[in-house]
Amino acid sequence: MGRRWRLALGATLTACCLILLPLLQVSPSAAHGAKESPAPVARVGRMDHSYGGVIPLQQQPFYPDLVATTKAWDDTPITDVLGESPKETILNFYVVMAKVSKEQDRLVASAQDQAGWFWSKDDRFAIGAINQLWDLAIKSLDLSAIPESIQDDMGHEASLKLKQILDYEFNNSQSPLNLPDPGDIKKLNEVRLHAEGTWTLPDTSIELTDHVKGQSSNLDYYFSKDSIPEILRIFEQLGAKVNTNQELASPNFYEKYSLTPGGLVPPLWYLKIPGWLRKELLEKSFFDQTIFQVAATVLVSAVYIILLLKILVVLHHSYGPRVKMPIQGGTQSIICKTAWTRVLLLLVTLPLTTTLGSLITESINITGLSLFVITEILYVIFFTLAMASVFLLFESLGHSISIWLLLLRGSHSDLHLKRTTNLVMPISRMLAALAAMALLYQLLIKVGLPPSTVLAFSAVPGLAIGLGASKLLGNLFAGLSIQSDRPLRVGEFCRIGSNLGFVSKIGLRSVELETLESRISIPNSIADEETIINYSKRSGNSADLPRQAMDLRLAIDGKLSPEQMDDLLFFSKAYLADMPELSNTLVSLETSDSSDLLLICHGEVELSDWSRYLLIRDQLLLRLKEIIDQVIRSRVVVGVSYDCTEEQLSLVPLLIKDLIEQEPLASFRSCRLLAISSFSYDYVFDYRSQQSSFAGFLDQLDRINRGVIQSFAAHKVEIPFPTNLEIHKALR
Repeated sequence: MGRRWRLALGATLTACCLILLPLLQVSPSAAHGAKESPAPVARVGRMDHSYGGVIPLQQQPFYPDLVATTKAWDDTPITDVLGESPKETILNFYVVMAKVSKEQDRLVASAQDQAGWFWSKDDRFAIGAINQLWDLAIKSLDLSAIPESIQDDMGHEASLKLKQILDYEFNNSQSPLNLPDPGDIKKLNEVRLHAEGTWTLPDTSIELTDHVKGQSSNLDYYFSKDSIPEILRIFEQLGAKVNTNQELASPNFYEKYSLTPGGLVPPLWYLKIPGWLRKELLEKSFFDQTIFQVAATVLVSAVYIILLLKILVVLHHSYGPRVKMPIQGGTQSIICKTAWTRVLLLLVTLPLTTTLGSLITESINITGLSLFVITEILYVIFFTLAMASVFLLFESLGHSISIWLLLLRGSHSDLHLKRTTNLVMPISRMLAALAAMALLYQLLIKVGLPPSTVLAFSAVPGLAIGLGASKLLGNLFAGLSIQSDRPLRVGEFCRIGSNLGFVSKIGLRSVELETLESRISIPNSIADEETIINYSKRSGNSADLPRQAMDLRLAIDGKLSPEQMDDLLFFSKAYLADMPELSNTLVSLETSDSSDLLLICHGEVELSDWSRYLLIRDQLLLRLKEIIDQVIRSRVVVGVSYDCTEEQLSLVPLLIKDLIEQEPLASFRSCRLLAISSFSYDYVFDYRSQQSSFAGFLDQLDRINRGVIQSFAAHKVEIPFPTNLEIHKALR
């Protein structure tokens, strides 16, 4: 069954490859080796032709030491590749990499005999041992000049290529290779003008040195940082010549690593694929990678992009209406829950990006320039998402801290929440900016910028402040002054210069004022210089809401009698005292410049926005206008004819008093004959109405007027009509 299954899988993959191959348009020549190096060159570096032929490895002066080093690593493996001389480091590196190559070949050769599709426990242990040896060899390379983001990948590739370069050098040198031990280095320094801890491998530009960054007293020799790019260059120059056949050689070492997925040892499932299928299709070169690597990279990248876009779309949609969130039974307009949701959404992208990088660099095993470019791009994406996550994290912490502080104060007020948030959020955002700046500097270091250059970038903010950000700095200090002196607080009703409105925000750059017409942002430096008139009164208890003073001045048309003025003050005071929104109410009358009366009403009310302010103000204006009209209409003038007898004239006050006393919410005050006009005797009567509404008062006045007409008619008291009298006079 296993053989049939493998044949079916091979047939399926073959069919897919036959379909994909024409689409990829890979030429036969490219298919056989875009992964291969360019045509070999005649020389690698400095060549010495003093000897007539090539000296094989077994005849090199260091060969006995190489055999001894091999035996030492076989019998009692040492724990460090680095040595106190170039010879020790080179031989240890060479032997360790040879052991790694042999173990790799052994495991790959045993793949077809393995059961299942994954390496067994013993094989995984062997692979771990291979990787440990490989890591020891990589430690002999000084990678300090390589950007941190690609140091590991560069170390892997450089170590494999260096092993093949040494294979070639050890078997193709035309002169004896005298690898110096500590005594030889001492002798070399005796004849040098200046003592040096460096040595260059003959016929190459590969250098070993004991001068390593960060180690002032190092006795071990490393392959120098300048040798790393030379290793890559020499490998490309040598091309096919690096494939040397001898016992410790590692033919096609780098090619076997770069053409297969996984690490140094490919996964077992990949090795189970028929060899002809892997060689003829999956390992064909495409854009300097194999078809399998390109297809797998495109696939996992597409999945990553789709998931990332979905997360960003959800994140974008979260910036909508604010979420209502209960706090101890109250309802606070707060985006705290939404803010933490955004943080969690964005934090998911970080392991997602890390997973993509791990898949591409380790599982799919992209190599060469493509690997370095992809790694740098993923680092930029990761740190960009990390900076955004940090910013949202501090935003969420700011909102949560504001709520916790509110709960500690025992307040449930939206206004107090706004004020607390207004103080906490600027601090949170400043901390977020500092954290994001630290991540940015870390990114610049990882992509290869020297620390000195990164430190030079730190001078840019100071230069920007000196050249063009002085206003921003002035607003910042003015904002700190406003926050500390607190002439204004969020929710208070103030006048800043010519702008009147409610303070909705006090930031580090500006004060936001909601006027009746619009929302105005006033720079802190300007607000600090202007005269600030704060109409809000603060109590001794900071938990109390501020009370806003409200003054109304209403002009009264016409003259009022003392009784009317008394009624006006009585009804106005009673109305203001009954309003639950108002406190500390005052009512008074005074004359204006035009000698008209002014009704002045004052009260304090809890306000934090224009809608509430205008609602209460309009309510007061309307009712006070009704009271004024009611007071004016409560003094009525009634004229009676000159033909009335003395008895009828005496009866008029009694009739009117009787009518008013019949109204349950009216009280009679007086009725007097106060004027003798051109056409009538004018009686003036006053009464006080206790109706709760203006409409009720008008209905009451209507009943009284109708009653006067009916009562006068019943007692034959004539109300004269000036127009008819004038007509009669004209006829005479």
